[in-house]
Amino acid sequence: MDLEEARHFVHRTGFGATPASIRRVQRWGWDEASRVTVERLGQDQGQPLPDKWLQATKVRKPPRDRSELQAWAGWWCQHMVQTSSPLTERLALFWHGQLGASVPWVTLMARHITNVRQHLTKDLRTMLVAATSEPAVLLTFAPKLKARKGPGERFAQTLLERWTVGPGHFSPEDVAAVTRAFTGWGVDMATGSFVYDQRAHDDSEKTFMGRTGRFNGTDIINLLLDNPQTAKHQVERLWQHFVSPTPNPQEVADIASAWVAADLKFADMIQALLSTPSLRQPQNMGTLIKSPIDMLVGTLRTFYLPVDDPVALATTAATLGQDLTAPPADGWPVGNAWIDAERFGKRRQWLRRALREQGRRSAAPTVSDADLAKWLGKPDLTRQRADRETTRLLLATAPAFFQPTGQEPHAFVQSLVLDPSYQLR
Repeated sequence: MDLEEARHFVHRTGFGATPASIRRVQRWGWDEASRVTVERLGQDQGQPLPDKWLQATKVRKPPRDRSELQAWAGWWCQHMVQTSSPLTERLALFWHGQLGASVPWVTLMARHITNVRQHLTKDLRTMLVAATSEPAVLLTFAPKLKARKGPGERFAQTLLERWTVGPGHFSPEDVAAVTRAFTGWGVDMATGSFVYDQRAHDDSEKTFMGRTGRFNGTDIINLLLDNPQTAKHQVERLWQHFVSPTPNPQEVADIASAWVAADLKFADMIQALLSTPSLRQPQNMGTLIKSPIDMLVGTLRTFYLPVDDPVALATTAATLGQDLTAPPADGWPVGNAWIDAERFGKRRQWLRRALREQGRRSAAPTVSDADLAKWLGKPDLTRQRADRETTRLLLATAPAFFQPTGQEPHAFVQSLVLDPSYQLR
């Protein structure tokens, strides 16, 4: 396993890539690295979540002060920097975009993402049954939720279009049936907890995707998850975040089949995704644009930089287009949607500041020739070889700009990090 392939693996399963993490994957080889990475799913060590964010809360009126919500977003950013299982956080971030919860109550958001993280050790069925009764999710779609009406038609449309079978695989009549099936789903405004009101539920017969019965919301989810199209659509979405912008239909079908055979357990699906041939192909290296979180968290992890101001980090991510408190209605973007000329300029500004701060720290890996070699973990390298290896470690593709030789280590590393190729993974 060469350096480029190991670097590619680390970037696709986490945030950033230190020389040490790349060498470890090289020693393991792809198959062993995949096994160990998946085995650690959910075994997440990092910044503990404050207990106050998991307590019951009144949700009658939105709070005017969003500082606690911003503090939670900052906590999550810091946790992603410090975690021992970056794959867990990458998947939690992906599902946060898919589920799209966005409410002003920090306790609901914190509980929701904590539950998503825990469900990653289980299966899609468990996650969706839980997510569709999450107050953060329900109140996102129906801010004035009434059990009699349930979360409504927009919720039903999203359940079908984004969380399960995908566009083109359901009808308006199916949307209407789902809307009726979820009547009775509500939130206790005094505690911020899910409640089910049997009296408010429409218990009459409904016809859904050719089946007729007195379905409730859980029945609908089970019917959707028994449909192989759900696994296929979700693998396609994951493919665009982990492999390449354009899914390979045959490999997607193979992964989806393996996932269904494993009762939709996440670990089995991720193992199949990491084993798919396209992920290892050189033409798929450096084909994904880093999201703001990818770039910010990855840079801090790569250069062993601390998070001095977690809220400022989360605010920067939001300014660059990835607000952890408000994912977009159709999920996190992929491809060129993450970046334009203005945002690229703002990314470079942040990188300059981060590296300038790095240069002030005594443990900075790129202040001198010796520090650069030490950061690489190869203290005997000549400066010329260290420059070549640093380029291979930091960039997924060849530099877009000419890199002059003879620069001081800090200036050399900065020139690589400011290169457009650094925005690819």
